[in-house]
Amino acid sequence: MDEKLTQERHRNVLMAVIHTYIAAAEPVGSKTVADRYQFGLSPATIRHVMAELEEAGFLAQPHTSAGRIPTEKAYRFYVDLIKSAQEVSDMQVNRFRDALMDHSGGVEGLLRKTSKMLSNFSHYTGIALPPGQRRSVFRRVSFVRIGPGTILAVLVSLSGVTQNRLVKHGEDFSQDALDSMSRFLTDRFRGMGLEDMRRQLVGDIRKDRENFDRTMTVALQLAEHLFEEDETEDIYVEGSSNILDLPEFSQNLKKMRHLLQTLEEKKNLLVLLDETIKSEGLTVLIGSEMGIERMRDISLVVSRYGRGDVPLGTVGIIGPLRMDYSQVIPLVASAANAVSESLSLSEL
Repeated sequence: MDEKLTQERHRNVLMAVIHTYIAAAEPVGSKTVADRYQFGLSPATIRHVMAELEEAGFLAQPHTSAGRIPTEKAYRFYVDLIKSAQEVSDMQVNRFRDALMDHSGGVEGLLRKTSKMLSNFSHYTGIALPPGQRRSVFRRVSFVRIGPGTILAVLVSLSGVTQNRLVKHGEDFSQDALDSMSRFLTDRFRGMGLEDMRRQLVGDIRKDRENFDRTMTVALQLAEHLFEEDETEDIYVEGSSNILDLPEFSQNLKKMRHLLQTLEEKKNLLVLLDETIKSEGLTVLIGSEMGIERMRDISLVVSRYGRGDVPLGTVGIIGPLRMDYSQVIPLVASAANAVSESLSLSEL
């Protein structure tokens, strides 16, 4: 901890500035702190403490005559202080759970509704990263005869995500033969990650054909079609206008443009969210901690969800640096718990 923050008066003043700025989005002066918080300190003393906090990098002064605003360093101190103390309430988890019981549209519908609820409850922007091929576990494959030489290949992951391909084959197979191929592949690859399955398929096909009879070789070739195109992952984003309307963005066109680019292009967000899946529990990234210049004016609070012990994706909230972390952190944790429970109990 910074030496200044070992002193109670410095911690109290810093927390007062943070809470006041989160609520009002206006630079905070010493008189405001003295009037609102009963520290027993005069405005002059508070002004001196604020100057020391500025020197230590916790506060900044946008204009000479203005009050101070918290820096990223201040928000990081605040988040680390409250993160472990934020408890996930049963009431909040139940709120999500009850609402998600009525979703439709499989995993996609579940996550779209979750991101919308996160946006509605927080008044920021809700996001959800769906299960992707790299994170999914194989459950079963089915081949369906559509017509002579035409087969529909359907792969289902453990999370409930499906991939379909219409495959043309020079030979016509009966549905019984296709069912036999489906059983062979399902037994061989069940429980394997889809990335590992893809590599194993390529290896099996390249092996001596004598290791498999002709029907099973065809089954491997048909399954390979399911991986021919790179999967294009998406992120479900709800409530973008909530943060666009906040003064730090609505009054600054450059910040607004950067935020819009982040939400529309999604590529950088996808990389960040993919990384957070590796972290247990909840992750908070503040401004420049994301390592992307145009995301330095926002914060990201996310938590991974999964099915059993298998992590599948993340849900979270995007907001301004001054987002109300004390409310957002338990909200995101509750949503992740509810999504995990829904996936574990359902047959999606």
